[in-house]
Amino acid sequence: MRQAIEKVRLLCTNLIFILTSVLVMRPLLVLRRNRQRPEGNAVLCVSTMFLGDVILASDFLTLLCAAKKYSSHYLVVRNEYGPLCATLFPSWEIITIEMWRYKLNPFYRLWFLRKLQELRLKTAVNISIERGVINDELITFSDARERIAPHDFGEFLYPAFELFNNMYYTHFLDS
Repeated sequence: MRQAIEKVRLLCTNLIFILTSVLVMRPLLVLRRNRQRPEGNAVLCVSTMFLGDVILASDFLTLLCAAKKYSSHYLVVRNEYGPLCATLFPSWEIITIEMWRYKLNPFYRLWFLRKLQELRLKTAVNISIERGVINDELITFSDARERIAPHDFGEFLYPAFELFNNMYYTHFLDS
């Protein structure tokens, strides 16, 4: 019984998230498509899925910081990974996201996306090997001039989201 209730709760959570994405966030993104992006020289890396993605990308993050190409370095990770990432990457500013709150609370979602837009980003990189819906949303709404993903497909993406989000990336890397 308890497992059935948990499955129903998870289904409802995902349904709310998908409906908000389709009915609110996607139309907003279309309206903002040709918007003038602010000038900035900061980089944002996003990994909201698994800690392993951040660990695998640690060499990349270290080299990116050492290159001195960007004036500021930001890393978005789950709330529970924040302290560890702050220890591993002291030269990066860690931005934590509360995943359940982001999924269920549209006001928190809009506030968080606005917070990313205020960073004045030049580049936003999705460092998760498997692109997720939230990672893609954070990258596409970041207002960065360059938006980079590891590849143009994702195991955890709905096909319609994948096609739609691919329009907003500027580069795809070969994994």
